Amino acid sequence: MNRWFNKHTNDFYTREAFKKKLRARSWYKLSQINKKDKLFKKNMIIIDLGSAPGGWSKYAVKKTNIKKSLIISNDILPMKPINGINFIKGDIKRKSIKNKLIKSINKKKVDLLMSDMSPNISGIPSIDIPKSINLIKLATKIAKKILKKEGKMLIKAFQSKELNDYLKYIHTLFKIVKIRKPYASKISSREIYILATNKI
Repeated sequence: MNRWFNKHTNDFYTREAFKKKLRARSWYKLSQINKKDKLFKKNMIIIDLGSAPGGWSKYAVKKTNIKKSLIISNDILPMKPINGINFIKGDIKRKSIKNKLIKSINKKKVDLLMSDMSPNISGIPSIDIPKSINLIKLATKIAKKILKKEGKMLIKAFQSKELNDYLKYIHTLFKIVKIRKPYASKISSREIYILATNKI
């Protein structure tokens, strides 16, 4: 436990997030991706899945005009309130929560769907990878339904053969599909982000 704690707290981005009172080091991951790919504009409708503790949601508020934008966040875990964020607590795999999310956009189409959802990691690839793929499939299914034409999707993933196979399907839904590995993502981790833009 002490070794894990020391390694975690000695991580540069974890220290920076703590120093700047950010909700999570994931703020830096999104910031670095956005710097390269310009995901945000002032007037947007955004869905943030797997949002707790709120790093991405907080960043989205900073990058948009919250008076002209709609940002809806969801997580199975609780999240402290953020001004301008409509938070829906619950398991997005449940139909009732999914319907609540869809109802909250009031029949409008979404500009950007972000998902930082991750399964509880066991360290056993044969267990973790299928769970991760299922979350990617779930986020993609929601994006397919609610994204506007030319909309964008950013999803956390873990490198695997199964992911490569599923990426072929994502390519049929979007004109451009890129893989991003921000500096704030640990080098030793298989964690990557799928950035799919220009929804067909």
